[in-house]
Amino acid sequence: MKREVGKEEPGDGRYYTSKVIKTEKTDEGYEWKQKLIRSAETSIELSANYAGGKDFLKILDLIEERLREKQCLKVHLLLNPDLLESEDCDRLRSLQEEYPERFFALINTTPIHIDDVHTEENHVKVLVVDEKYFVAGGTR
Repeated sequence: MKREVGKEEPGDGRYYTSKVIKTEKTDEGYEWKQKLIRSAETSIELSANYAGGKDFLKILDLIEERLREKQCLKVHLLLNPDLLESEDCDRLRSLQEEYPERFFALINTTPIHIDDVHTEENHVKVLVVDEKYFVAGGTR
């Protein structure tokens, strides 16, 4: 695309700054996700390709903690049902009942049913916190 002389496109440093951090291991990425959730002030948007099991319950614990601490916080989760266990579903229902105006979980009604996937994988695709911190990809 040809740019006109004197017309600069917005970029890093002119209107905003950004930092990209690549993690070496999934555990490090999982730790970053936890830190971001703990820092949330106004919003948490989490889209999990697969979520469930002990690591997902830890994330729900952190989310509940932030909902208690931050009265203006809103949470939106997009989930597939394939790895959700009964305890996961119970916690989601409980959070929706406790925070009906601030916690929303949308579960895809068409399961993907992939064999050989285990709940420990808890594959989160996207996490956005406060509309400015963004994590993409990773397992756990």
